[in-house]
Amino acid sequence: SGIALTTHRLLVEDMLVSGLIGRAGNVIGGIRKQSGCSVKIEDFIDEESCKREVSIYGPSKDVDIAKELIQARLDTLRQRYQDEGKEIVTKHLLVANEYIGAVIGQRGSNITKIRNECDCQVRIARQPQPGTNNRAVVVSGNPAEVDRAIAMVQESIENRYEE
Repeated sequence: SGIALTTHRLLVEDMLVSGLIGRAGNVIGGIRKQSGCSVKIEDFIDEESCKREVSIYGPSKDVDIAKELIQARLDTLRQRYQDEGKEIVTKHLLVANEYIGAVIGQRGSNITKIRNECDCQVRIARQPQPGTNNRAVVVSGNPAEVDRAIAMVQESIENRYEE
């Protein structure tokens, strides 16, 4: 008989996902290599929790190794934010699909401006929420900057005709 394969799923704060992936995918690639497991990070952000699903697939003992490596990396990232005195919040707003272009701006100019000025992570869901015409815009970062970024997103929607 073959080796029993298992899938483990966990939810990770969207703000920590880039640190879990690493530059050019080197962190997640290392975890895949060390554990021998398939590790997938969903694009879709859960609207309520502002978290993304990470699924680990492989033989049980290898999945346990991958879970430990991922947990260690997340602990390191969380500790780093605490050491820097950074409180991180994630907020989302739903934007009608037809206004997403105004949020992004020509060649991404507006969303880049918001990200840079507010030093926040700003992500836009690729697809509308199921059964709606709205896409989630998820903003993570320091509380005051997140509020400022959300205000800038709302402003770009209100001023969309002035271009």
